[in-house]
Amino acid sequence: MKDYRVIITIKNNHLWRAMQRAGFTTAAELSRASGVRQDRIGLLLNLKMSPTTRTGEIRPIVARLSSVLGVIPEGNYILYSLTEKG
Repeated sequence: MKDYRVIITIKNNHLWRAMQRAGFTTAAELSRASGVRQDRIGLLLNLKMSPTTRTGEIRPIVARLSSVLGVIPEGNYILYSLTEKG
């Protein structure tokens, strides 16, 4: 059947829930509060960027977001691979 095209997206629900608990409903709001560029937050939310560097260290933007959200960095990404993609 070619009448429908199904697209499934997977998002970082841990980060999304942390945002909601902190009172943020959009990446733009979190961007303004944290100083982290909105496109970078989008990459993290869409699992297109690892929260860690190639050497396994937490990215500075993740530490900044975690501080604003009131969570520890590792807690935000418990289900996300700790290895760099690509």
